[in-house]
Amino acid sequence: MVLSAAAEEGWVAGQVGLRLRESPGSGWRGLVDDGGAVRAVASHSWLKLPGEIALACVGAPVVVEVERARAAGLRLLWLATGDGLATPGSLEAWLAVGLDALHVWVHAGTSPAHDFHAGVTGHFMAITAAIEAARGADVGVAVSSLLTRSSAPVLGGLPAWLHGHGVAAWRVAAIETEGQLLRGSGVGPHDGLVPSLAASLPHALQAMARAARLGLPAFLSGAPACLLGPFAGAALREQGRAFAAACAGCPARAGCCGVPADYLERFGGEELCAANLRAGAAVVGPRWMFVGTGSIEQVEMDRARETGAKRQVRLPVVTGDDG
Repeated sequence: MVLSAAAEEGWVAGQVGLRLRESPGSGWRGLVDDGGAVRAVASHSWLKLPGEIALACVGAPVVVEVERARAAGLRLLWLATGDGLATPGSLEAWLAVGLDALHVWVHAGTSPAHDFHAGVTGHFMAITAAIEAARGADVGVAVSSLLTRSSAPVLGGLPAWLHGHGVAAWRVAAIETEGQLLRGSGVGPHDGLVPSLAASLPHALQAMARAARLGLPAFLSGAPACLLGPFAGAALREQGRAFAAACAGCPARAGCCGVPADYLERFGGEELCAANLRAGAAVVGPRWMFVGTGSIEQVEMDRARETGAKRQVRLPVVTGDDG
């Protein structure tokens, strides 16, 4: 099976110049424990530490490395990007060496909605084909979905689609960035992409409740504990970022990821409150399949790398108020 080149990584939600980085860089390798903690390693010089259960990989399989992983009793997890799936024979190569798990990004349960958020026409069909091929080979599949202002309302349709395609686990990912997307005041160019969590998370949590009823383990990254309600046990392990003044005495502070600094500048810290913390049982599922939280990166040119041709420019999501 050769996937269409339409599967390559595209612009996020029609926002020219912004792209979702679906995984660490090409050739990256990491050893993962059962809780999802990851340790980046060099391709051919790593040693397994106690508790590590999987080797996560970006790019093509390396036979010697695969053999080493198997000898160490490690599972193989491929973090498949759009570019990777668009490379002829890439999925087949991983299946041939005995892939155990595949991770992909799916932002909606229909082609029009997903393709808009991926920024590439035909992306949904290519991802669906990859999931079906993996499941046909008895490979576990994990799916992540980006939480944006426009994707939040359509997340509710994803659990049934994921369950129907045999997906093993799902993760809703609030937006991460290594740069600054939001202005401290006024409406900026990316406000149509980045929602306030108080407004967008209820959509995600409702979708996660649907997933739970279907028996689909659902996790969440990039959102502070006080906004998760009874889903606090679904949070994936993350490093802390920025916190509001009110977070200083919060009993969940040590294990909370907080929010990006520019998010705090844009929306303030009023929605962050320890009084909103709720007890929640830890979600049981393959947390090790969610490695390398995706982040939004700024890119300078709106051109396809392969041809240099100008991409189709989509209308951005209409900006709105703080909600």
